[in-house]
Amino acid sequence: MKKKVLFIVIVLLLVSGAGFMIYQATKGTGEETKEETTNSVATKKSDKETAYVNKDAKLSDITKEDGVVNIYMFWGNGCPHCKAEWEFLESIRKEHAGEFAVYGFEVWYSSENRELLNIFASGVGASEVTSVPLTIIGDEVISGFGTAETTGKEILNLIEAKRKTSFDVYFDKIK
Repeated sequence: MKKKVLFIVIVLLLVSGAGFMIYQATKGTGEETKEETTNSVATKKSDKETAYVNKDAKLSDITKEDGVVNIYMFWGNGCPHCKAEWEFLESIRKEHAGEFAVYGFEVWYSSENRELLNIFASGVGASEVTSVPLTIIGDEVISGFGTAETTGKEILNLIEAKRKTSFDVYFDKIK
């Protein structure tokens, strides 16, 4: 009987020790992700090595900088086209550092962000929003995302064109 109790105690110690190690490993990863997001927000103006991308933006995050095009992306969590656009934007961050900033607003699970979508869309004259992703660059609207070669090229062309103008739907029409 004593051997069974001792065996159970040892097993419990091993299992709890393994669980603690897994918890620590997972906790560390979460903190790094949170820290990376915080750092990208905090160093936006001084860090020109990558373009600023914030998938869960708030209006208070938005800034306007000379030569930097603000991209407003309204997306749905679980949308494959939205995921493809995020992957594209991530892929061009370093090559186009200091040229654009992306402010993302998830609209499928946030009624507040759905209201923002309608406000931003009306600010550029888009009367009916029927799909995501909906991306606003300057006064232009892109509905959906195909591929890097199609919609991605359109986004790059708009970034280049809009860097020469100062129009920003949020600062010039909404705020």
